[in-house]
Amino acid sequence: MSLPVKFRRRLWDSMRLHPVWLPGESLVPGDVLSYRGGVLSKVSSLKSFGVAFTTQRALETGGVCMQARGVSMHVTQAGARVRPAELDLDAHAELEVGFRRADTYFIRTPSLTGESISDLLEVGKQLRCHSTWDCRRFFLASTVYTAEGFTFLGSLNAGSAIRFAGRGKAISGFLLAGGAAGVSSRSATGIAVEIIGGKGPVAMRAVRFRRDGSLW
Repeated sequence: MSLPVKFRRRLWDSMRLHPVWLPGESLVPGDVLSYRGGVLSKVSSLKSFGVAFTTQRALETGGVCMQARGVSMHVTQAGARVRPAELDLDAHAELEVGFRRADTYFIRTPSLTGESISDLLEVGKQLRCHSTWDCRRFFLASTVYTAEGFTFLGSLNAGSAIRFAGRGKAISGFLLAGGAAGVSSRSATGIAVEIIGGKGPVAMRAVRFRRDGSLW
């Protein structure tokens, strides 16, 4: 199973959301999507179909804090391994994120803010007039969730690792929400995706319409 598909399945099981792949890539409500490589990717937009819509702010949701099986996190201070809860917040600390299995990931984000289409039923009514709308293939990004200051790491090969250093408070914040402030990275080996302190879309809700314009 590929890295994007593993992430997609875990995010869906945990939060009932689809991932934006790659995290941080440009995506807005009203974008039209189709599966490519096991994840939903943008292929068009409602504007291309001449469909008008309005948006509204969505309820804020909790951050994403997960990693694939086979990902380890080792924190050390003063040469000794410690648990994150035991960190001396004022002392220097180091963190190693290791990927013991291939196609694995690590993601931490702060709370997600969202924007959603407010008139989905009206959108459906407009789409039923379009013979080129593929009801089976096309999905619509109805809500897009963004994060500011997130971290996503992905490895395609087993045995990869990346190390971080900073004061205990910074390392603790990184482990909780992916914040990069006060944290430096080094000694990355075999990391295919390295987004640290990222900003942009991370997750979304996607819907499909039947030929009569109703939601699946």
